Amino acid sequence: MVEKLDDQTIETLQGDGAGPRTVAALKELRDASEKLTVAAPPPPPKPAYVQPPPPDSIEQGKIIDETREYVKNYTKNLPNFICVQVTRRDGDPTGSGTAFRHLDTITTKLSYNDGHEDYQVVLVNNAPVTNMTMEKLGALRRLVSSAV
Repeated sequence: MVEKLDDQTIETLQGDGAGPRTVAALKELRDASEKLTVAAPPPPPKPAYVQPPPPDSIEQGKIIDETREYVKNYTKNLPNFICVQVTRRDGDPTGSGTAFRHLDTITTKLSYNDGHEDYQVVLVNNAPVTNMTMEKLGALRRLVSSAV
């Protein structure tokens, strides 16, 4: 034991239904713990989270208008950049959805400059290529049927 058992706690437990034998045992514990420190009070309960109400129709309209404006101007706010896009194409020649296998990996240089995107295929299956476009590589459907 590390905390003192007091009479008030025993009375509370007795009021909650502790029988005579339990009360006698608690009184023995009270006497044995009388030189210990008083038990700290339990911490207060954490406040329950209350979800705020949804916005009314006027506020929802404002949110939608702001979102529409943001989307409309999104590309205007993009910086110019160059990055690498790697596309791994897999297919299931059986059409069952259970026999997927790797078909090819296409590495593309993607540049974005003043609102214009440009894609240049530079590698197919890690082999360098020139004058290649995604359109020339064909759709995945053709790759699957030609692989069968």
